[in-house]
Amino acid sequence: KLTSFKQAIREIEAAFAADGASRGLISLADSELLLEAFRDAGATEWVIVLATVLRRSPLLLNLFRDDRALWTVFIKNLQEDSNYADLLEELERGMNAHRFSG
Repeated sequence: KLTSFKQAIREIEAAFAADGASRGLISLADSELLLEAFRDAGATEWVIVLATVLRRSPLLLNLFRDDRALWTVFIKNLQEDSNYADLLEELERGMNAHRFSG
């Protein structure tokens, strides 16, 4: 169970980060397998964390359209992180478009 969204983001980012000559702990291919495993396990919170780091807007939008409370928590946690400002703007546009079309 996820206890801190911000901490989980940092941990996943660190796992991806290359440290000088060494590779990050998670490759892009591994991340896709991990994302699928999280989805299969119903670990929605971890799907959101990984999808955020991978900037998978369509997946995030699908999750948030069905759960406005989750969207609200996501915004609250991410709005202070300038690294994700562009992703948050994209998601807000997608959520607004869905609100007016649905």
